[in-house]
Amino acid sequence: MITIEGEIRTFLCMFQYNAPLRAPRPSFNRSVNSFRFVLRRHSMFERILAVLLTLSCSVTLAQTDPTFRAETTAIALSAKPELDGKVRGDPVWEAETPISNFSQLRPENGEPASHLTEVYFGYTESALHIAFLCYEDDPSQIVVSSNGDLSDSVAIVLDTFLNGRTGFVFATNPNGPLWDGALSSGNTDWNWSTTWRVESRRTPFGWSTEMEIPFSSLRYGHDKVQTWGVNIARVTIADNEISYWSPVPAQFNMYRIDLAGRIHGIGVPAMNRSLRFTPYVRTGEVQSDFSDHDQGNDAGFDVKYSITSRLTLDATFNTDFAQVESDQLQVNLGRYALFFPETRPFFLENQALFTVGVPWQTQLFHSRRIGIAPNGQRLRIDGGVRVTGKIADQTNLGFLQMRSDSHASDDKSDFTVLRLSRDLKNRSSVGFLGSRRRDNLSTGDTWGINGSFGIGERTDIHTFVATTRSDAYSSDEHAFNVYVNHSSPTWKYQAWIHEVGKGFNPEVGFVSRRNMRTTGGVLRYTHAVDDFVGLKEWNQYYSVSMTRNLDGYLENGGLHLELWPVWDNGADGWVAVDFQYEEVRDPFPVAGVLIPPGKYNTKQFVLAGNLPNTHRIRGGAFLSNGGFYNGKLLNTNAFFSYQQDESLSFSVGYQHRRIGFPTLEKDVTVANGNVGFAYSFTPQSGIFGQLQRNRIDDIWSVNLRYRWQRNANSGLYIVYSYFGLGTDDDTLEHQEFVVKYSHAFDVLN
Repeated sequence: MITIEGEIRTFLCMFQYNAPLRAPRPSFNRSVNSFRFVLRRHSMFERILAVLLTLSCSVTLAQTDPTFRAETTAIALSAKPELDGKVRGDPVWEAETPISNFSQLRPENGEPASHLTEVYFGYTESALHIAFLCYEDDPSQIVVSSNGDLSDSVAIVLDTFLNGRTGFVFATNPNGPLWDGALSSGNTDWNWSTTWRVESRRTPFGWSTEMEIPFSSLRYGHDKVQTWGVNIARVTIADNEISYWSPVPAQFNMYRIDLAGRIHGIGVPAMNRSLRFTPYVRTGEVQSDFSDHDQGNDAGFDVKYSITSRLTLDATFNTDFAQVESDQLQVNLGRYALFFPETRPFFLENQALFTVGVPWQTQLFHSRRIGIAPNGQRLRIDGGVRVTGKIADQTNLGFLQMRSDSHASDDKSDFTVLRLSRDLKNRSSVGFLGSRRRDNLSTGDTWGINGSFGIGERTDIHTFVATTRSDAYSSDEHAFNVYVNHSSPTWKYQAWIHEVGKGFNPEVGFVSRRNMRTTGGVLRYTHAVDDFVGLKEWNQYYSVSMTRNLDGYLENGGLHLELWPVWDNGADGWVAVDFQYEEVRDPFPVAGVLIPPGKYNTKQFVLAGNLPNTHRIRGGAFLSNGGFYNGKLLNTNAFFSYQQDESLSFSVGYQHRRIGFPTLEKDVTVANGNVGFAYSFTPQSGIFGQLQRNRIDDIWSVNLRYRWQRNANSGLYIVYSYFGLGTDDDTLEHQEFVVKYSHAFDVLN
């Protein structure tokens, strides 16, 4: 404890030393004086939290700059443009005036875009039509990839309810793939999919593209003529540049749609009911030492129906996820549960609506509890229904009812989730989430309320309180969290307190650890750099956290000190030191070695960096060395990707951890690696592969997928999967070859 407190004092000294790097403000100085009073009255860790909370409030009040919003009026088109990607020469577009005057988000926030972009935004009786002219001084510098993060591209976000919280995003590149997603409170759900069309083409001046988005593919209000929040983005990889039509501060992006521009006068038709029926058939063979299934023949369907103009019903029968890639292999070197993210499309769609809790740590709802056993084995899902959308102008509804095989018995498990939330002004909302899991052996319930509150443009507070009732526990079934975040171009502050009771057990959720209270904070200072070896900014990053067991003792704590430079081309690097304290009262295994009870003070030194974004080769490396409980840990991690051309890309990643324990003569090696590739025949079809190896657990994983996607996650999939687990006696294997075809029928539209 003495060591950790000493390091925290060092942290405070560094903070006071670095504060004068920018001109002090009166409000800032008053805050520092208030800190000193707080420091005399609270425990060390509560002091840190008070420091960051006070800074958030004072700096927010001192830095509330008005944000400029671009505005324009939509064009009522005289005729439907020909959707061929040829914008120049089309008489419909030549008769109109385009949107231009884009400004940079990066590398020089607020400066005019380096390349001219012209955008036409119009509508007919049935659809939106958006056309882009993307000018390039040297068209040979255009970079195209099937990976949207590595490609020149354009995107548009639509806040159709003008609530600053929810909306849609549509994007494409010079080859014309369709990327679409749903926005909710700054999160982007790229698994949401709807019906729309796009055509792109290369031109002597650069490239151009046209989008046609049917009004029936969107949700909006009841007025015949509406104003929508809209922002438009262009990415040019060769310059590592992102530019927007409506400017956004450097610390945000276009998905902060409360900062979007305004397009007035959009004439919309009355919403009609729509019904999409997507059946699938699947055939294949399964050979497994883990289950009795020996074939993959099956059929089922999904249904999407618009109950109202703002409320959608999704139904699924005999739900199948044969096309989903394998989970990323993980190795647990700690004493708490690992988190595996959801990868199945049905559950990923509208996932943000059901998300309450602390990501990766304590989540009231985690859909992987449905149809996946604790050991990762997939269970049969009979089907279910989901209803999502709005039941009033500011009230959101989410309801999910599913049935699957039970991992604990031969019976079925039923899962019910209800989510209600109310949108408030300025990115704020309050909500409720309740869930139940029931089978013939047990029942588990979870209830929670949450709130998000925006303060000005730069500060947000997120909080939740929850309780559970299950057969496994009978007391201390509670959890809560308060998280404060402030972001400005110069300062970033975060502070939190998070507690989970001994008996908190969300049976349709996830808990990494129970019986704990964690308090922590982050401070980041960004100093802009001009004309020095291509350096864009210099960051100083400090974080501190401590976790106490609810029985009263300090379980672990940490202090992280980091210097982090970032270059204009996207390259970055950082050097850091981590101070860690761990108290172990109950021994636990790590890589086959038992960690004995004791108190451990350790240090880790970190050196890492990433290559520029502007090259075909991208990647990074991470190196850390220092103490690890009662031993030593050397951790190396490297990952690289290579974009051969617009069709072919490769990736490779490798992590090697060498642990030396005083009880062993030889170090323990924990290594895992993966190799992947993607080849696109067209924007809608391609083959993808991934090979993974976990050396310490002797696991091999192979996943090969061919995809021909038609629309809305339907099409042809051919998948081969292999999983091998080495044991003392033999290797347990699971092999699966599946051919799946699905087709979406728009019965009503």
